[in-house]
Amino acid sequence: MSLGMSNSSESVQAAASEPSRHANPRTSPWFSVPRTAIVSVEHICIIKDVDKAIETLGGTAKVQRLLGDEARSTVAQLYLHPGDRMSNPILSNNVSTHNILLRVTVPKRTGRNRKRGSLEPYQDAVGSAPEVPDRTISTARDTQRLLDCTSANVGKYHIRPVGLIEQTHRFRDLPDFVWSTTNSPFMQKMRDHIYPLNYEKMKNFKFDMSKGPKPNMELIPPPRFTHLSMPFNYAYRQNPAVKRTVDAFGNVITFNTQLANKILTQLVTYDVESVPMGPTNGLESTDTLEPLMQDLIQLLRQLLEERPIWTRRAINNRLIAPGREWSNVAKHVYQYAGYMFRSGPWRDAIVKFGVDPRSDPKYRIYQTMLYQIDDKEVEDMGLLDPGGRKPGPKTKNRLSHLFDGKTAALDGKVWQVCDVVDPLLKSLLDTDNLRDECHLESFGWYHNGTWAKARVIMKAKLAKILAGDGVPNDIDYEKIAALPEIIDKDTRHLAILSTNKTATPREVQWASDVRTIACVGWKIHQTKEDGEGKQSRSELGFRDGVVNEGTAIDPRLAETIIQECEKSGLLPGDDDAAIDDVDEEMDDDGMVGFGDSDEDMEGDSLAEEDED
Repeated sequence: MSLGMSNSSESVQAAASEPSRHANPRTSPWFSVPRTAIVSVEHICIIKDVDKAIETLGGTAKVQRLLGDEARSTVAQLYLHPGDRMSNPILSNNVSTHNILLRVTVPKRTGRNRKRGSLEPYQDAVGSAPEVPDRTISTARDTQRLLDCTSANVGKYHIRPVGLIEQTHRFRDLPDFVWSTTNSPFMQKMRDHIYPLNYEKMKNFKFDMSKGPKPNMELIPPPRFTHLSMPFNYAYRQNPAVKRTVDAFGNVITFNTQLANKILTQLVTYDVESVPMGPTNGLESTDTLEPLMQDLIQLLRQLLEERPIWTRRAINNRLIAPGREWSNVAKHVYQYAGYMFRSGPWRDAIVKFGVDPRSDPKYRIYQTMLYQIDDKEVEDMGLLDPGGRKPGPKTKNRLSHLFDGKTAALDGKVWQVCDVVDPLLKSLLDTDNLRDECHLESFGWYHNGTWAKARVIMKAKLAKILAGDGVPNDIDYEKIAALPEIIDKDTRHLAILSTNKTATPREVQWASDVRTIACVGWKIHQTKEDGEGKQSRSELGFRDGVVNEGTAIDPRLAETIIQECEKSGLLPGDDDAAIDDVDEEMDDDGMVGFGDSDEDMEGDSLAEEDED
């Protein structure tokens, strides 16, 4: 609603309201507007009580400021909760306008009537005279009634200009949040003792001087809760790809015309009881697929007959052909030919349906080794295109899935044992000294020492190649390759190198990395006598309340615990060697890191398809 305020005492009745007469009747009449300056306040509420409306504006004193000498630079303050000191006012926008305030008077209802449903004017009752009501229009309902009255009393209502509205105060800002003090003990004391401005009551106001935190402690609220003064236009609109249709049952449903097909590649854990024997039932039939998809599925199945387990990079290298956009549909093809392990020794490899590599040692050559390569550091060295883009199809190396110890391709981070052709690594992995049972978590069919040595040496060679330090020399890794094949509590001291024993600091670090990887599957057996006899406690699974059984621990932390146990005599070993081994802090090879952590790689088997 709009409140009009005048700073002139000039009577409205003194304003000229009669139109001047002109010789030419075709021209519109002229009216004289009184020179009365009026300030308009567009109140955001429906005004039913003018006194309460003025109270929301701060009272008569603040309203008078809007009419003073500095009225053009003054803003109005609107209090939605008058009297609440915690409620911030809404400030107005003082804008210049050129509007006219009109006073409309219509006859009061005095028994005039007309035939119901008739459009004829009302007929005055005998002996009655029209009266001018003394009230203002405050609501839209009153405005409609005014229009009805003017249309029903043609020639009997009067319109008089009151004055010119040169300033208008409009409230367009959002109100701030209000801190409720209804149940605040402190504000209740303020209202009782301070706000009345009574000296006797003020003397009874006391602060709680006790120390320490108290229950339901009150905090001083901020001056304002929100910095947004204008409503934000989110511009919501319907997705143009979403359409409506009617299903077979007559229900209106929505569907996205650009929604990609779901990828239903079956991901299993390393300890799953049985492997998938075929595609999931939710897949679309191959007969309904495009010819390109059908050809690729057939080629992939032929590859899996030739070799039951492949990395995605090796598959991509074999299926490169002119005119085939393999990379765009690869992720949709895998699900028709094989499944994947989300963790374990064969993680991130496509395994033929029905083949369980955990069942036979012959599948050890298909175990995967994953390394975390820092693309940012490699890009800074110029080994990647700007933006970290991998080599395109035209320049793709069809042997990038092989590791020869001299070059390293950056179109993937996963290698299989059968694809490692480096002579030193091949001599380590082409061994008949295998485990009796498959180690499901990490080592597969290899002993922990064999697998740890191969991973550490390959990581060191990758780091040297990517750092641009030349071709790695196998002589630098002879001491690491000579470490035990099996690392346990009896042989661990043989896997410790020291600078006092003609080993370089880098070799000491590599040996520490080997022990760190090997300790993942190493079991510490400690026995103690109790009422029931001997008890066996598995690796880091102490039952004395220090570490709960089955708790996953960082291998580096495990290595530190083992070293401290050896120094204190809790574990058998070479005391001098154990002490020498605590001299080097764990270091990383910069841009290359181990990718064995299931926490890091859990569930991301399909996330790297774009990289592969």
